Amino acid sequence: MKERIAKVFEQVGLAVRSNPVELIICLFGFIICCLTYEKVITGWEGLPYYLPVFFLISYTLNQLSSYKFVSWIYGMSGLLVLPLVWSSEPREPWFYLISLGAAFGIYFISSGQRENRPFVESVLRFLRSSAFAALLSLVSWILIYSVYLSIQYIFEIWKDSNNRMEFYLLHFVYLLLFPLFFLYFHQDKRDLFTNNKVTDLLFNYVLSPVLLVYTAILYIYFVKIAVLWSLPKGGVALIVIFFSIALFVLKGCIPFVRKSYYAWFYNRASWIVLPALVMFWIGTVYRISQYGFTEDRVYLVVTGVVISLTTLLFFTQKWGRYLYVVTLIVVLFSTFTYIPGITAKDIEVFSQKDRVQNEVPEVKLPDNVFLKWDETLPTDSFRTVDIVNTVHMDYPKDYEIDSTRVNLNFDLDSISLFDKDKMLLFSMPTRDFLNKQLMKCGLTHNDTIDTTDGKGLLKVELDSMILILDNMVLSRDSLYRIENIEGGLLLKK
Repeated sequence: MKERIAKVFEQVGLAVRSNPVELIICLFGFIICCLTYEKVITGWEGLPYYLPVFFLISYTLNQLSSYKFVSWIYGMSGLLVLPLVWSSEPREPWFYLISLGAAFGIYFISSGQRENRPFVESVLRFLRSSAFAALLSLVSWILIYSVYLSIQYIFEIWKDSNNRMEFYLLHFVYLLLFPLFFLYFHQDKRDLFTNNKVTDLLFNYVLSPVLLVYTAILYIYFVKIAVLWSLPKGGVALIVIFFSIALFVLKGCIPFVRKSYYAWFYNRASWIVLPALVMFWIGTVYRISQYGFTEDRVYLVVTGVVISLTTLLFFTQKWGRYLYVVTLIVVLFSTFTYIPGITAKDIEVFSQKDRVQNEVPEVKLPDNVFLKWDETLPTDSFRTVDIVNTVHMDYPKDYEIDSTRVNLNFDLDSISLFDKDKMLLFSMPTRDFLNKQLMKCGLTHNDTIDTTDGKGLLKVELDSMILILDNMVLSRDSLYRIENIEGGLLLKK
């Protein structure tokens, strides 16, 4: 027992010695978060969010430190976190998620493994280490917090310290324990996946049968729309994406299964996914032609391009490499996220601005704006009424008014839209909703809203639907904020 404990401590020490910069970054982040919480310093609000990105950058450089010039860059990589003093909490979820995803992708690409088996094995080993570290971190959090609550209860002390304790403990586990556990587990380079009964069970009796059922469903639906000559539903695009991802991911796991009953299925993955891709592109192109690009639709198209190119690559053994697929993902998503002028947000503004009607003269409104739906008008037009002027709003003639008014649930955190059957049609964080509506109208939080912009804010465009809001109350300090919003009329295509 003592020998095992000594070996564990020895491996922990090795993890610390082998990854000094990564752990210094984590320790620095923990100290800064504590000082920020205690209001000793200001700024750094984005540090807990972006620290994993810089940890991965440093860890990637560490894996390449056998090259002398990379070793020098690795030693300086800890300084990358310093600009986070000016950072804030991520207000653009896509930018944050793609930054994190790009960091993961670059790490996997840095292995340089062209052959599929070692590349997939490196990814699985990374996921295994992350899962073990997360599990052990969660257990540590539960144990430490239970000890704290026990001491608090037995000795009747620290009654008013729960919030502070929760903050320190959460950040200690997230910023220090989890990275240390990950580095400890990731030292283990053994192949734990080949000839593993759990791997065989999951692959042959759980995941593959479910994927076959989804394949049958998609093929039946494809036949239906071909016979009826109709368009695919909007949600089918996401189903196709998840189906395609699952198909190619499980295809990469075949070498780790002792006896695969579904090799015939995965060997024909590119052919199998083709009908689904046809449905995806028909629906996507149609909706973009009708409603223009939004940020989400730009990334939807990029995802479709990645899956389509992956399908083409895996038609041949020479080019069917997961290394190339991950490289495609990093390059394409980074291009439409970081390069000015062609970012997804820029494309959305350009696309949606052309669709806003500009026939109404500009009338300046004060910072508090009240926009209201006027139900006294005929059914072929809409009117927003504000405290300064009246604005006319038309809607596409191929839409019809739903006879039942919608139910809109609003609070300061989120907005949710339900139809008459209480089915969820739309849900989004309130801040993101307002940002998207402002961007659609070509506005920023620094602009004054006029009547032309006002009618655009009240028109919420969804797939195959348009919602005209009853009213929206905005206030502005440094940023606009929705104080109240109420459901209105729903137009269905």
